[in-house]
Amino acid sequence: MKITLSPTTKLGKWSIGLCIVFLILIVIVFMSVIFSAKDEISENFFEPLWLAVTLLIAGACEMIASVLGVVSIIKNKERSILVFFAVGVGLFALFFLIGELLFPH
Repeated sequence: MKITLSPTTKLGKWSIGLCIVFLILIVIVFMSVIFSAKDEISENFFEPLWLAVTLLIAGACEMIASVLGVVSIIKNKERSILVFFAVGVGLFALFFLIGELLFPH
């Protein structure tokens, strides 16, 4: 088994691509929240709508990236560091989501 940095399978490449999209969208959301006016941020999740939609798309991208990474690791014997990173980020995001659902604030 040779461990590489970049993925060699198609599923591994898709996993990395979706993880990069997730990271870019999360940075966009955090930067927009930091630089937005205080009256624009609400207690309601869907206000402003574009921010909620961006977060939902980012979460979906990461969950799909994580599933594709796991399938690539198990089925295609992918041994790429970046695919393992994508799966790790997906598990962290899933852990965060479960925590928010179990203990809302």
